[in-house]
Amino acid sequence: ARRLKSILEQVFTYAIINGRAKSNPAVSLKGTLPTVNTKHFAAPTTAAELAPILRAIEAFNGSYILKQALRILPQLLIRPGNLREMEWSEIDLDEAIWIIPKEKMKMKESHITPLSRQVVAVLREISALTGSGRYVFPNHRTLGEPLSRNAFNEAFRRMGFTHDDIVAHGFRATARTMLHEVLKFQPDVIEAQLAHKVPDRLGG
Repeated sequence: ARRLKSILEQVFTYAIINGRAKSNPAVSLKGTLPTVNTKHFAAPTTAAELAPILRAIEAFNGSYILKQALRILPQLLIRPGNLREMEWSEIDLDEAIWIIPKEKMKMKESHITPLSRQVVAVLREISALTGSGRYVFPNHRTLGEPLSRNAFNEAFRRMGFTHDDIVAHGFRATARTMLHEVLKFQPDVIEAQLAHKVPDRLGG
């Protein structure tokens, strides 16, 4: 409902600018939607919890394209939607970086994601199949579109994991916890790589 309200507001704003509407009725809905109770995404936060999920991804026998995306998902700290919509034009494999344009980011700022050698290897492998198209992980059912919104979570259900075990977005919490508690990275650095707004105590 909230996503639909946001889209309607944008449609009517566009209509007003172009002289096709005089008011934005979607704005008057402010305060009418019930408060959302925040629920944390299910996520493994220990090596013992994470290992079986990583093994299951490696053994996944579904779509080849989806499997490669799943292999990368736990490594990049980015939102699943950003990974689904990854485009070849945004990636520099030689420099091992992925620059996500601000239009795709929640905070409306471009975001640089470093790529490990393992991720680069996966991308080079899949480039032979999808490199001539727009999306790195295209939808095989809908030409010219990326993987579906539910592709990752449906795959986890097929692997036998419940919604309480893992959801795609949960890998961000996995990274946040394990990078800090196990590998001792500073929280500000982790939050910045998660593309969260943080106090700039470390300098730009």
